[in-house]
Amino acid sequence: RQTDTFLQHMHVHAEQLDNLNFALADDDLESAQTPAYWLSRHEAVSGVQAEWQPYLQGMREAARAVEEATDLETARIAAESINEQCQGCHKASGVVIQ
Repeated sequence: RQTDTFLQHMHVHAEQLDNLNFALADDDLESAQTPAYWLSRHEAVSGVQAEWQPYLQGMREAARAVEEATDLETARIAAESINEQCQGCHKASGVVIQ
């Protein structure tokens, strides 16, 4: 069981990813890069177990790829990788998103 602070932090991850995906759906690369920046560089919260670290690192790398993208297709591919990292971590941690 994780702390409320940890859970709130993960909800902020989800909000930032939603913002990124909404911007890409609107064909707005620049707006997608703002939440990507946050996802790639924000301070980690305590409680991330060692076996979840590869997913966190993968998410950060994929978010950096969105930041560095020069076209929407590249950004969308990187954003999908962020989604995959998040889903992998949820599966590894036993978290079910409804």
